[in-house]
Amino acid sequence: MSKGVLGIGCSYTWGEGLYFYSNLEGLPFSENHYFNHRTVTPAMEAFKDKHKFISLIADYYNTWGFTNPGNGGDHKTLLDWGSQLIEKYNRFKKTDFDLLIFQFTARERDFLKFDLSIENIIEQVNHLLLDYENLGIKVVSISWDPEIPEHDLYEKYFKHRHVDIHLGSRTFKSFYNLTKDLEVDGDPLQNNESYNFTISSDFEKYGFQKNDEHFNLHGHRVVADSIIKKLDEDNFKIKHKIDLKPKMI
Repeated sequence: MSKGVLGIGCSYTWGEGLYFYSNLEGLPFSENHYFNHRTVTPAMEAFKDKHKFISLIADYYNTWGFTNPGNGGDHKTLLDWGSQLIEKYNRFKKTDFDLLIFQFTARERDFLKFDLSIENIIEQVNHLLLDYENLGIKVVSISWDPEIPEHDLYEKYFKHRHVDIHLGSRTFKSFYNLTKDLEVDGDPLQNNESYNFTISSDFEKYGFQKNDEHFNLHGHRVVADSIIKKLDEDNFKIKHKIDLKPKMI
């Protein structure tokens, strides 16, 4: 194997909550969602890294994956990391990757902190992804916020990149649509256990993580399979190459 899969996104991409499935001691359960990085041990983090959708996709292509190290973040943070901090602090070259999966987060985070409009966000992310595409890196996009994939500017720039999330017979434009539409539309398929894709769907009955809509193990599998479906339709392949001749710096 050679080049890897890069994930840029917020807590959904980081894998928030997956450590609850590890059976390790001291798991930081609470009544509602709450995150304190001091309570997540290296063992817990290693477990969640193995099971997050970026790793599942990397496994499918028999390669390795990496995501931005922070749990959460606004678009400005994601843009800064994807454009320069990945090389400055994490010592990766952009050309170390064959595939970039960019996850849009909640746009309110930028609007409240930086007064960035939805148009600003889409324009800036498009500019970042063009930098990767110009290096020959495949780019696809997913979104938590429903307003972003529903915007005309997103349709203009991201139509060829966008990944719908497929769950059973249903298709959703965003994570928000996935979680909220199923709560209100009375779909009888909600009774199917395959629709249990969030942390809360597993632990709320025990009095924990009652409002935690991060993806559980099955949810990460759903997202991974949706992205793989798009990549297969685009005939994407990781370029594997093993060359035993040392490369000189």
